[in-house]
Amino acid sequence: MVECIAERELAAPFERVWAIVRNFGDLSWYEAAERIEVIGTGPGQIRRIHIAGIDPTVDEVLGSIDEQGHAIHYTVTQGDLVPFEDYSVVASVRDLGDGKCHARWHATYGPGGMSEEDAVGLMQGNYTAMLDMIERAASV
Repeated sequence: MVECIAERELAAPFERVWAIVRNFGDLSWYEAAERIEVIGTGPGQIRRIHIAGIDPTVDEVLGSIDEQGHAIHYTVTQGDLVPFEDYSVVASVRDLGDGKCHARWHATYGPGGMSEEDAVGLMQGNYTAMLDMIERAASV
């Protein structure tokens, strides 16, 4: 298993960032998504992500939302676009005050035939871009 952590301070209010993160079915802020299908509600909900120019979709399944700890847990199903095994993510947000917060994505997964370095690098870049997008969306 490999571990990928992307985290940083965001210049955006905690309440807005947490509202974005906890709303699992809404990825309107995620610029790579052409369309999102939401299947179900609550734990077990699937968000099927259609990415422009790419045929396979990515299915992410909500495991839980921790309202008090301000974290969500979800898994990503294996497929052509996501070649990793046993992919699990915890995304969390912590209030820093003064209109700032700390956001953290912590993922663990099997490298799926890639080197561990390549598997971490691929997702590190993706999560860093996602944090940028969330910060922009929460700052509007």
